[in-house]
Amino acid sequence: MEYLGIDFGTTNTLAGIVDHNKKLQLVPLDGESKEMSSAIFLKIRDKQRLVLNEDALTRRVDESIKRDKTRFDEVISSIPSRLDDFRRANRPRLKSPKPYDFMNPDKYNKALNAYLRDKDDFDIILQNFEDTKVAEEEKKLRQSIQPLKNIDSIRHEVRAKMEQELMDEEMESMEGKTFFTALNDPETVRFFGQSAIDEYKNNPMNGFFMRSPKAFLGISLHDVHKQLFVQIVALVLTEIKRRSEAYFGKEFTGAVLGRPVNYMGAQSSGDNEQALGIMRKAAQLAGFTDIHFVIEPMAASLVISRAMFDSSAPAVVIDIGGGTTDIILLNVNSEADEKLNVLNAVGERVGGNDFDEILAKKKFGPFLGANSESRDGKKLPNQLIMDALSTRDIHKQANFRKRGIEIHEYISQADEPLPLERLYQLFRMQLQHQILLISEDAKKALSDIDNYEAQFPFFDDPFKVDLRKTDLADIYENELNIIKRNILSVFKGHLADGQAYRVFLTGGMSRCTTLIESIKELIPAGVVINRISALQSVGAGLAVVARQLALSDDAYAENFSVRGIPVTR
Repeated sequence: MEYLGIDFGTTNTLAGIVDHNKKLQLVPLDGESKEMSSAIFLKIRDKQRLVLNEDALTRRVDESIKRDKTRFDEVISSIPSRLDDFRRANRPRLKSPKPYDFMNPDKYNKALNAYLRDKDDFDIILQNFEDTKVAEEEKKLRQSIQPLKNIDSIRHEVRAKMEQELMDEEMESMEGKTFFTALNDPETVRFFGQSAIDEYKNNPMNGFFMRSPKAFLGISLHDVHKQLFVQIVALVLTEIKRRSEAYFGKEFTGAVLGRPVNYMGAQSSGDNEQALGIMRKAAQLAGFTDIHFVIEPMAASLVISRAMFDSSAPAVVIDIGGGTTDIILLNVNSEADEKLNVLNAVGERVGGNDFDEILAKKKFGPFLGANSESRDGKKLPNQLIMDALSTRDIHKQANFRKRGIEIHEYISQADEPLPLERLYQLFRMQLQHQILLISEDAKKALSDIDNYEAQFPFFDDPFKVDLRKTDLADIYENELNIIKRNILSVFKGHLADGQAYRVFLTGGMSRCTTLIESIKELIPAGVVINRISALQSVGAGLAVVARQLALSDDAYAENFSVRGIPVTR
């Protein structure tokens, strides 16, 4: 049986084998590139977006102005009758005192004198009632009337409703398709990797885009969503299998898949089992019959040069990918067998995507309406922007898709409407993934240069944001602290104070110089951070395991291992 090593990553995916010459062979999954972006675009149509009819907008604005005028006139004309009701309920009345109402004649006489006095002055009392109480009531009534709307406000409101209708019409034109139905539609055109990203950027309304499907596997999912992600992952694995078999000219029926210590979103071992179950079923749907898993930093440790290990000192392998941070502490048992003994492993659900999101929210959010105020100084809610940029949260994305009219209401209230107008364009055209892609590009660039200009030319009102490397430590502070806490926790109980050790750093985030500088704060002077292949070390390790399984008679054994690294089913 032939086995294929597959690093199905949150951000990038690789596949490969170790050939009979013991040479690593990675599949060019995306053109000539060995790394394929973990992105899918399901194109279900090829047409331009529906355009709002300006003549129809003008007609509906005129109709809305007339309705508003009618409402206002009706309320104004109702004031006299409402004031008459107020008079009937509150008008002063004179009541003649009766002797039998008083036990004391003196009190009766006082009441009678007061009555006679008020009777003489009753016209003055009534006039005072009109001048004060009735006038106050009229003022309150008039103040409570919603004034005639500003024409620009009406135009914004009508435009929002018409654009929402267009979006509904566009969805209807998809004939009720969802990501799930599009997956199974034979007419759907499927794009993977960079071509998926390009298609999404070209026209996001032509289909369904998903980046980082692995990021969803550990969250709490309903059964229907579990089946959806089984099919999504199977779609990707099927394509990887097809391209790998075409490249190597042979069939692969066995697969070695990487897995994190804890999947992103997982809150318990049950959530991890859910993710593994989805991966397992997806691999079976893709045509693999024998499926194995290896924890990703453990796989990476298999390709670290044996000369780099020191049998007298433990080694910590830190794998920070797109969705998770996984850390293992291990040592080499002896120079004779060179088996790796894993002392401890920890995993945290924070990775490069979290860095991209926080950078986007903090630096790009203000250009999309974050921290906006109304004309009367009231803070407008930021949660809309936060939900829009939380692209890996199904519930927040679903919530954001319902908020179009609400965004337009905020535009009409805002002291500076332009940023919120951009947010509305993001809402209409599903541009949130583009924002995160730009944030990722900025993060990568600032590992090599000190300043970077993030550009957003796809908005009707384009903007640019100047970013500085020196600001990143503050922006990433929470994420950096989480990673540092986990590095310390892997040592706890396994490493004595002052004990020497070696550090190996891998994963896409290992290229982030801000992260490296932060990790150095934990490491004693003289300890070198060895950076192994950022994107290929895990995939290479999985290929090593795939080779050993192909050569072994014990591939179906429950306790299979490679140099002490456990391989599970």
